[in-house]
Amino acid sequence: GGRKMKLTKNSSFKDFADFWLEHYMLGFVKNNTYMGTYYHQTYYNLIPYFGNFKISDIKPSMIQEFLNLQGKKYALETLKKLKFCLYNILSVAVDDNIISTNPVNKRIRLKSDVPPIEKRVWSKEHFNCAYQFALTHPYGLGPLLVMDTAISRSELLGIRWKNIFWDKGCVKIRDGTVILQDPVSKKYYLHTGGLKNKYRERDIPFSQIVCNRLKLQYQSVLFFGKRKGLTSQQINDRFVISNQKGTAMDPNNWVKRCFNPFMDNLTAQYPDIPALTPHELRHTRATLWWQEGVDLLSLGMAGGWSNLRMLRERYAHSNVDHLKKVLNR
Repeated sequence: GGRKMKLTKNSSFKDFADFWLEHYMLGFVKNNTYMGTYYHQTYYNLIPYFGNFKISDIKPSMIQEFLNLQGKKYALETLKKLKFCLYNILSVAVDDNIISTNPVNKRIRLKSDVPPIEKRVWSKEHFNCAYQFALTHPYGLGPLLVMDTAISRSELLGIRWKNIFWDKGCVKIRDGTVILQDPVSKKYYLHTGGLKNKYRERDIPFSQIVCNRLKLQYQSVLFFGKRKGLTSQQINDRFVISNQKGTAMDPNNWVKRCFNPFMDNLTAQYPDIPALTPHELRHTRATLWWQEGVDLLSLGMAGGWSNLRMLRERYAHSNVDHLKKVLNR
């Protein structure tokens, strides 16, 4: 910070990349977006390739060649991020009249040899079977909440007891627990705070079965909390899915220590049920809701998805029988 950087036509791509990251991105986007999307793509992919070139020597053909090369090892989503970063870094040079046009032009094409990861979903039978299994499993509460409400892993790990409203039978999703990387020190730390976007803040009703299971858990938390001399405020500030101290769990540790053992036990007992990730479990709940006739707007509200187009692509494969039923034809 604070250094005055003079960018000229002899400056390298790396100079412009650093300038863009520091002056246009850092502090304007969330830290995990900055590190995960912009910093990593720039430092691990773009700078190793273009870093030493003079900014004025970079041509569209070089960019096309680079993206073709990356397409052999990365999926389309990553290529789009690389192109976005390249375009914006080079735009700094265009804006300062150092180069006349952006080499990332309309003719640049993206093609990937890596197929997008297919998300697996359970059938209704497998889902019901896993749901019953989760009710009595020692690590079943987390998977059960995801199966019941379609919340994400970070949302699940951000729920405190004060977010559960017994009278309304709903959970207020207000926080997520994530691992962040500090953009300056590059150290990782655990953070519980606001959600990915404004649509993620929502109240989701849960089923009576889950309500009963939560009450059991809450009774034991109350019992141990009172024995430790905690006030009810302190007890309600504790996390529903927590470590021994009642504080937030690291998402990776939760998967390793709770979620994976649950899946291992489930698939050992029912070998025909495929093991899913937490994200695929969320995806399964949404898919089954759609198949049961929940409309896309309600689905978007329940899952906290901001983008109905994404929902349509992912869940609503135009099914004429379903439309007939909904439109009373």
